Amino acid sequence: MQTEKGDHGVTLASPSYLMFAGPSDTKAVAIFAAGTGTKEIPLSGTTFVQVSGMLVAIDITGPDGKKSLQPEIDRTVGPYAWAVLQFPATGTGSFDLRILVNGTEEVVLFSATPAEKKTPAEALVPCILDHGAVYNDLDAGLLSLYYVVPGSDIITTPSAPRGEYTGGVFSGEIITFITTLNGNGAKWNPPHEVKNTKGLPVIVFGSVGLGPKLALVRNYGPMDIVQMRPASGF
Repeated sequence: MQTEKGDHGVTLASPSYLMFAGPSDTKAVAIFAAGTGTKEIPLSGTTFVQVSGMLVAIDITGPDGKKSLQPEIDRTVGPYAWAVLQFPATGTGSFDLRILVNGTEEVVLFSATPAEKKTPAEALVPCILDHGAVYNDLDAGLLSLYYVVPGSDIITTPSAPRGEYTGGVFSGEIITFITTLNGNGAKWNPPHEVKNTKGLPVIVFGSVGLGPKLALVRNYGPMDIVQMRPASGF
């Protein structure tokens, strides 16, 4: 399916070169204007592809689905421009198209088009761990996670009973907490991004029926308590 042209474009004079630097489980396709339509060019994650013309969008498809990215400004560069699409360092926000021409680098930001953005109710908000473990203190049932390390596939952790931790110690993003009771599963995530204190654990507690809560252990002061919400997607 071709992407419609956006409000801006990055014109790459011939010859120019383009690639993406992203997770191995993610594919990227560059969309160039071609007359009254568009032309699609699959991008490599390891080598440059020679391109020319007006880049109007880049479609990326990964574990969390497909999104279309469009440049936030107009720019003309090249010839011999070397452009690399970089994923957001934090997992959210605009993507960087870094362009090197004659030893000078500039950045054009690419962001998701409004039609591709998920509504707040559907958004997957991560719990970010920095060398932390997740413990189950639910009133009943088992706890597991969908978990991702940048550049890796999504990991489904083992299911842990009450008093145990699931999957060990992590650094990365939990994108869904999974509770299982009597063979029935439910998925949860926090209403906003949360982060643990480096090296300290997170406790999932409360009632599966009423919705579990997160308790983030801190170096000092009270734990941060966050009520989770039902999650769609993963």
